[in-house]
Amino acid sequence: VEMFKLTGMRSGIKEAAMSDVRGWPQACGLWQRRLWLGGTESLPDAMWGSGLFTVENFNMGDGSPADGVSLLGVGEQARIRHLVAGYDLSIFTDSAEFYVPGSDSVAITQETARAVATTRHGAAYATPRVFDGAAMFVDAYGHHIREFIAENKDANYRAPPLTVATQDWMALPRDTAVYEGGTVETTPYFMLVNSDDGSMLVMHSSRDDDSMGFMRWDMVNATFVSIACVFNRAFAVIERDGVYS
Repeated sequence: VEMFKLTGMRSGIKEAAMSDVRGWPQACGLWQRRLWLGGTESLPDAMWGSGLFTVENFNMGDGSPADGVSLLGVGEQARIRHLVAGYDLSIFTDSAEFYVPGSDSVAITQETARAVATTRHGAAYATPRVFDGAAMFVDAYGHHIREFIAENKDANYRAPPLTVATQDWMALPRDTAVYEGGTVETTPYFMLVNSDDGSMLVMHSSRDDDSMGFMRWDMVNATFVSIACVFNRAFAVIERDGVYS
C-alpha cells in the first residue's frame, strides 16, 4: 500500500500504510479481481483492496470502481488475522468474524465497501481452509473447529462447532491443510496439526451424504510438526528425538 492519508494532521501529509516502522500485513487474499491486504502492527483492524485488475496499485483515486478501496476500523479493537475469498470476502479477526458482501453485477467501490459483522468467536492463527463448501477455522482459544457458512447469498453467516464430541482431541492446532483425495482414496480430508501433543486431527466430510467424522493420528515416540497438501499428495514433517524428517 503506497500511500495512506493520516487524519488529524495538515492536509496533504501522507505516509506509507505498511513499512518496517508501521508493520506488514497479517492477512492477504485475492477477491473480486483485487489483492486484499490487512492487519498490520500499527493498523491491526484496517484492510485495503487494490485497484481493479491492478494488484500492484493501491491508489485510492477519486473513489471510482477501478480505484483502490480501504476499510478502517473493522470490529471493535480487533486484529485481522485471515482473509478467505468466496462469493463474499470473509474476514477473521481475533475476536469476531465479518464479511464484505460480493456482487455478480457491480464492482465494489469506496462508497459501497463495508464489513458486515456476523459471529463473535474469533480465530486462532492456524490458517482457515475452504473445505466441502465452507471455511473451516479454529476459534480463538483453540476449543473448536468451526464451520463458517451461509445458507445462501442473502443469509447471514453462522459458525457452528464441529468438534463438540471430540473436544478432548483439540490441542491448539497450529497448521492446517486440505487433502483432495486420490485415485484409490476419493474422500477429501481436512487436516490439523496439534501443537500441544504433536498429534494430527483429521476430518472427513461428504456434504452430499450428510456425513462427517474425525480421526486422530498419533505416532510412536514422534510428533507431527507441520502438514502440506498438493492435490492428491500429502507431506508431513515429523520430529523424533530432535531429528526432523
